[in-house]
Amino acid sequence: MNLLEKFGSVIVKNNDRIPKEDIDFIKSLEKDYLKTLSNNISILDTLKPLSEIFEHVNRYDSYNYNPNDSINVVKAYISNLHYRYIHDITNYINSKYNMDIKIDEMHVVASYEVKMLYQSKPKYVDYHGHNRYHWDKIDELTVNYMDVMDFIFDSIGGLDLNDFKINESKQHLNDMYSNDSHRNHFTISNNGVLTLPSFINNPEQHWSFDSTSKTLNSLINLLELVYKESISNFSEKLSKTSLFEFFCVNRPYSKNIQNMYDKYMINDDVVEYLKYFKNGTLKVKFNNKKLANKFINTF
Repeated sequence: MNLLEKFGSVIVKNNDRIPKEDIDFIKSLEKDYLKTLSNNISILDTLKPLSEIFEHVNRYDSYNYNPNDSINVVKAYISNLHYRYIHDITNYINSKYNMDIKIDEMHVVASYEVKMLYQSKPKYVDYHGHNRYHWDKIDELTVNYMDVMDFIFDSIGGLDLNDFKINESKQHLNDMYSNDSHRNHFTISNNGVLTLPSFINNPEQHWSFDSTSKTLNSLINLLELVYKESISNFSEKLSKTSLFEFFCVNRPYSKNIQNMYDKYMINDDVVEYLKYFKNGTLKVKFNNKKLANKFINTF
């Protein structure tokens, strides 16, 4: 097998490793991205003939409009479009699988990194005060979502997405309650109440979003393991959507902020309720101590 064939097999393998629901979501992003890109290319195609005409206009005439200014605005928008599309894919994967992939170092073409696409970064002003662009052919780029996914798989050492998610969740909670000397250790009562001190703080605030998201996602992922081991259906009330809504994550002006300190009732055969306190402590009431220990043993 030559190098090209090996490269092709890696792409097929990575494509097969992406869950269908993720492919469906990414393809919905792709559809919007390609449609918007096509619309902007059409605008450029309309403006380019005007630019050629302008080159023949007498510079001392009263004709002040330069179509190149409009062309550069559209190119800057296309640059932002590429950037947003790449980051939308990455943010989705990061959020779902508890990752922290830094996509800005990825090369969209040789010697051209994602971070150079953002806003006015492809543009710079020369010594004469004129706008110049690092890449005048930015409208010729079309981002392939598999290039983004290949970069993500490379960044996690080729692991399966779900395996990485579980490993990261285990490591995160282990770091919180085994390696953090400033955090009190968890406790388990005989009736199955697991107490997790300093679990999350001010989940409604924007500044706490990253840490809150990672911690709540870790909780959800490992609770799901307990449900699977107990051969029980995972409660929809413990899904990311439900928990993030209950804890008003990243919603500082929500009218429901005070409600997050009430008992969050689950009432199934694994978890009875969650109870959050203003000092950041979270209590998870399992149906018995054995289930609480099973959760702790996951990390």
